[in-house]
Amino acid sequence: MRSRPRFLHLLSAALLSALSVTLFVAMSAAPTMAQGQVPPTARRAAQRPEFAQRLAQSAASRTKGHPRPYLPQDGLYENGPINGTTDAWAINFGYAVGDSLALASSGTVTGFDLGVWEFPGDKTLTVDWSITSAPFGGTTYASGTVQVTDAYLSINQFGYNIDRVTATGLNAGLNAGTYYLNLQNAITAAGNPLYWDENSGAGCHSQGCPSLASENQIGSIPSESFDVIGSSGPPPPPPCFSEQQGGFKVLYDFTGKADGSSPTGVAMDKAGSLYGVTSGGGSYGRGMVYKLAEKAGVWPLLPLYSFSGGDDGKDPSPVIVGPEGGLYGAAKSDMWVWSQVFRLRPSLTACLTALCSWTKDVLHRFEGGGEGYGTVTAFDQQGSLYGVSAIGGTGDCGGSGCGTVFKLTPASGTWTVTVLYDFTGGNDGYAPSELLVGNDGNLYGAASGGTYGDGVVFQLSPSGGGWAEQTLHSFQWGVDGGYPAFLVQDNSGNLYGIAQALSPGLVFELARSGNNWVFSEFGINHHGPDYEQLENLAIDAVGNLYGTGRGGPGCRGSGCDLGPDDTLTGFGYVFTALPGAGGWQYRDLVFFANQTFLPSGHLALDAHGNVYGTTYNCGKYGQGTVWQVSP
Repeated sequence: MRSRPRFLHLLSAALLSALSVTLFVAMSAAPTMAQGQVPPTARRAAQRPEFAQRLAQSAASRTKGHPRPYLPQDGLYENGPINGTTDAWAINFGYAVGDSLALASSGTVTGFDLGVWEFPGDKTLTVDWSITSAPFGGTTYASGTVQVTDAYLSINQFGYNIDRVTATGLNAGLNAGTYYLNLQNAITAAGNPLYWDENSGAGCHSQGCPSLASENQIGSIPSESFDVIGSSGPPPPPPCFSEQQGGFKVLYDFTGKADGSSPTGVAMDKAGSLYGVTSGGGSYGRGMVYKLAEKAGVWPLLPLYSFSGGDDGKDPSPVIVGPEGGLYGAAKSDMWVWSQVFRLRPSLTACLTALCSWTKDVLHRFEGGGEGYGTVTAFDQQGSLYGVSAIGGTGDCGGSGCGTVFKLTPASGTWTVTVLYDFTGGNDGYAPSELLVGNDGNLYGAASGGTYGDGVVFQLSPSGGGWAEQTLHSFQWGVDGGYPAFLVQDNSGNLYGIAQALSPGLVFELARSGNNWVFSEFGINHHGPDYEQLENLAIDAVGNLYGTGRGGPGCRGSGCDLGPDDTLTGFGYVFTALPGAGGWQYRDLVFFANQTFLPSGHLALDAHGNVYGTTYNCGKYGQGTVWQVSP
């Protein structure tokens, strides 16, 4: 299980290096203080002899005067003006303070102001900040270390300088709701304690005033003086993922031109080359098929075929690698009247360059109506090709048929299509989307509908010259998720897949027990209270599972359409789940916090434990990537 950081504890090495000379010079003239020697409040510090003497000398030699006006800027939340006379709470030397922040509507936090109590002659340089779902923990929506500007306002009765500290340059998009602004690890020029001014909400006019405040070592405290600055409106999407994670690297960045855009998964051949399709781009802007083969640590892309629309098709489905090394897939027509099953093979004539296209053959055209629109998914050991059609067939599902499972058999250079099963739209479901050839010779797949309307896993077995269908499990939203997808099978015949529920992301297992199948599942939901969804699943030769997921604070509720442009992109991850005596052991291989990571389509695994996949967008050109995670 992955533990997420509760809040920032250390300054970065770069910050320490930059400040080391300043701190050494400044602190050589100031008392050296350990964490336990610093009181949590400014008033307690003023009572300590080593602090009181310095404060008294300062107060005697300076005129208090009147504070300068404190005018809030474009405030998303205002917790009241600076007080400067009651008390203040330490935000360095191991102390952290968090105040609640209520937003009436979505917005973007660009900065914050706060009142501080400083020792005379000192100045605030930087402070660590975070915005979280709970004080010092929960989900972290944004965080960092920010340089601040420090403006003197007055001197108070204890001899402290009262200053206004302003942080700018933030970019934290938040939805309407309650959050916590946490401050800690403040650095001052002289290395003194820094105290956040206590206000208790006097003069606060925002929703949720006064804020609820906590100090990490004491607990509940009065609220502080601060404004959160920004603009209202939808929060911007989080930045695209970074490659700065162990074992993760981008193999290829799509440009959206001849190499395509928006890739949807990869397949791997026996030599370790990767193949995939894009839904956009290519020579005609209708999608294309490509190959990536590693050469001296580089993965150059070879365009294999660009679709031109019309009779040639467009928007190809993911390809599978055939027994002879050819690529098989399906493409749609421009008018959605039919689809075609195609095969791509290297040209029979000699190719004198590295950019030779492959030859395309159409194996079958689905003319719509009773035939539906076919997509191929698997081969059997005899070289026959199997697939599903989401509509068509003899079932009654609003006049378009409920979908079919079909087989394409090669003979004498042609391919013959046979419908193996027509869905009825009843307990057997409709619109099949998944199909695999099991190691027992049966077919296994997933479809929509079923007894509860939330999807089924089914089995087709040869029976009396035909095929008999058996529903292995009907999903029910709110009980076991729903919308099963990415079905895989281990060497023992057990089936696994993902239930595409919003939260948590669920992996299910169907284990054979005699003539029955036992259903169980476990959640991949170790990333905080936000909603998340699994995107795919793969299995290796020894039964370890691999997959990806994404989540975030957006798109809550059953009405969400979790498409590629959805706002559910606050984080993303690649995970593995290993079977063991105590159950499945889950861990993240990589985790992208507060970053967009939009995995798409099927994964590929090699013999060395590497995982390969695609993202629908992001990358150097924003058009998608092919990536690798190494163990």
